[in-house]
Amino acid sequence: MKSWFRHIALMAQARTGASASFFVFILLAVLALVAALLSFWLAAYAWLANRFGGVEGGLILGGVCVLIALLAALVAWVIRRSNAKRANRELEERRRASLVDPGFIPIALQIGQTLGWKRLGLLSAVGLFAAGVAREWFGERKGKTDNEEGGGD
Repeated sequence: MKSWFRHIALMAQARTGASASFFVFILLAVLALVAALLSFWLAAYAWLANRFGGVEGGLILGGVCVLIALLAALVAWVIRRSNAKRANRELEERRRASLVDPGFIPIALQIGQTLGWKRLGLLSAVGLFAAGVAREWFGERKGKTDNEEGGGD
């Protein structure tokens, strides 16, 4: 059951790329942006009040906060992409390993005894043939671009 939950989590992560560290950096970016807006607001107030008082300091502080927000957003984006790539790699490894899983051996033996070995051999041959045909069809569609599929100029 644990592997099913991990598989579902990996599928979600492959589609969204989200993780705990992604949300931490998004939160950091939001907090830095709020601080930047507050700093710019205070700097504008100080500028209007004093005309030339502590404005430079407020603008510098606001600029630093914007820089922090941009850097945090960039780091979050990089983390999201690497999480999605890693999850896709692990999902592909699971797909390849799922047919070789030793846990399926007792199940296969039970099915073989129930159905009979000749019928099981015939069913597995038909299943392998169908899987090969499906892989050929879907593999060709994956590699083609829009222009190659006949929708060109």
